[in-house]
Amino acid sequence: MSSQDPERSAAGRAALIEEALRRARAAQSEYLDAQANVADLRFLRLQALADEMAEITKGQKDLDVFMTLKAVPGDPPRLLVDGRSHVVMEPDPRTYMLIYDGPEDRKILCETESRRVIEEKLTEYVAHQIVAQERALGAAPEEAEPPQTPTASSYLAVWCLGVVMGALALFAYINADKLVSLEIFRALTGP
Repeated sequence: MSSQDPERSAAGRAALIEEALRRARAAQSEYLDAQANVADLRFLRLQALADEMAEITKGQKDLDVFMTLKAVPGDPPRLLVDGRSHVVMEPDPRTYMLIYDGPEDRKILCETESRRVIEEKLTEYVAHQIVAQERALGAAPEEAEPPQTPTASSYLAVWCLGVVMGALALFAYINADKLVSLEIFRALTGP
């Protein structure tokens, strides 16, 4: 019977490792499902914030040229604000974090669990970026001047200019042979 005990213990140990592997795989699966649910929750919260920001910035013209304001899935999901800043739900799924990634450093501009606070900070950030964009483009007038419609006097001026240019061209064509022969004569008799 002692010769069978080592066999049973080896078979029993193999069964133990198989059972432990099954439990570990089940736990890993549950963990990954929970992580996916947390990522989905983060993305949904960022999408709701993006929708609210779209309502806030609705009347701004050409905002989409330099602002993104779109939620993108990923690890972690982000609300892209512009080329340098974004919002993530970190360090937990309830905390909004507005991050500025500058050329030399990274700054956390706001970290809060309150959606109202992050909306206010994000609105303020967007307003500052709009002002900076306007300053970079120069002081453009608020309303463009309406295009001027041509008047009868402008048509008359263009017509007169055309008549004068045509008369000069006709005079030059008629006298071209005289001018060419005069230039040849000067070239032959010149010093």
